[in-house]
Amino acid sequence: MKPEQIEQCTEQLLEFHRRFAPLFYEKRQAHWCYKWLHGLLLDGVRKCAAKLARAVPGANVQSMQQFISDSPWDHRKLIGQLQHMVAEHLADPDAVLVVDDTGFAKKGDKSVGVKRQHSGALGKVDNCQIGVFLAYISRKGNCLVDERLYLPKEWARNRSRREEAGVPKQVQFQIKPELALQMVRSLRETHLRASWIGCDGDYGAVGAFRDALDDLGFSFVCEAPPSTKVWTERPALVEPGPSTRGRPRAKPALAPGAPRSSSVQRVAAQIERWERITVRQGTKKPICSAWAALRVWPWRDSLPGAGRWLLVERRQDGTHKYFLSNAPSETSLEKLAWVAKQRWFVEQCFRDVKQQVGLAHFEVRKWAGFHHHMTVCMLAYLFLVLLRAQWKGRLCS
Repeated sequence: MKPEQIEQCTEQLLEFHRRFAPLFYEKRQAHWCYKWLHGLLLDGVRKCAAKLARAVPGANVQSMQQFISDSPWDHRKLIGQLQHMVAEHLADPDAVLVVDDTGFAKKGDKSVGVKRQHSGALGKVDNCQIGVFLAYISRKGNCLVDERLYLPKEWARNRSRREEAGVPKQVQFQIKPELALQMVRSLRETHLRASWIGCDGDYGAVGAFRDALDDLGFSFVCEAPPSTKVWTERPALVEPGPSTRGRPRAKPALAPGAPRSSSVQRVAAQIERWERITVRQGTKKPICSAWAALRVWPWRDSLPGAGRWLLVERRQDGTHKYFLSNAPSETSLEKLAWVAKQRWFVEQCFRDVKQQVGLAHFEVRKWAGFHHHMTVCMLAYLFLVLLRAQWKGRLCS
């Protein structure tokens, strides 16, 4: 936004900020939060303390830097209020929660969690930090509603690096799907509700992640790698008990003569009936592709898991995408395809929040600074989303 546009929206920004100001320990923390929000909304400014201090009236670099890097305010309280506001203004019975991560390229080895690792956002293995995010995808607006920093094993097990970066003692190594589940469980304690959860193949490939979503009562449509093993018919099992060879069986086993599992890629190659579906509106024309779905039993520790939908998309270029879903058996193919394609909007969120409010512009090294910057950027982006929704008449009354 240009300075004159922010001036026109001053009352809305002040009202927005009032929802978060009481969550700070000191009034001066709330004051500098407002200055940061103001700065993050400005166009053409790199969103770091030094640049914003020159662009925001009444700001100074030392106070701006101290607020984002070292000031002892609890970012989780602000995220909780953010989620409450999303539930208040953007609630949608068909909303989809989307799990995804994004990378932040960094130099050196001091920034918390940094290492050479693969980043989908960067499209390669590079020296970077990885943030895992939860997005709320709604017809009224899309926004990020939670975040976690992925802390690699090398960091989690290195006491000196942890102490230098201020990593809390209770933080332990967790794989990205575990961080995602942590956010999903946390969200259940709020008023923010969604009917579906979606994710890409990095998360959908983890059977324990899918099972946990099922146990939490969420319907999911998770992308699955082509190598994911499934059965198209549930194979017979032999229950625990005496064995003709060696010790008695302690767990079920496949019955003799049971069919082998196959990859979803091989299963999809046998599909003959496809249905052309419009999955969303593109910038110029509707986006359509061919879809098919069948019931399968995914491979879980050498045994068949719970029955799932195998959803297959055949694109115009001949490539295929595969998804697993625990949706009820009566769920329509159109609905499954629609949910699967909502994941695209999290990429749009990442693009917008990086370009518009500088999600990747931070120049902090410590644990608190990373989460403070992410939180304030999420707040600034929510303000823009609510402003757009207000202009378009989409806000809940």
